[in-house]
Amino acid sequence: MVDFVATVVERRFGAFPARLSVADRPELMTVEAVERCWTEKLDDRGRFRYHYQVRCDGRRLRLMEESGRSTCTVQFT
Repeated sequence: MVDFVATVVERRFGAFPARLSVADRPELMTVEAVERCWTEKLDDRGRFRYHYQVRCDGRRLRLMEESGRSTCTVQFT
């Protein structure tokens, strides 16, 4: 798997990623479907990491986004 930094520029229902801007790609990526999502508790101070398995442009991706941060990590699987 390869990791990239991305920014979620649009959300669906206020929570799920709908469009992504990946750092090394000029075009926006549109999320076709969120196949799976789960939350990981990082510590007792209220920090969480949100995981999404999504389909973009016919490819499956895994997004990891920490609470309070504007960027997320994208893994192309």
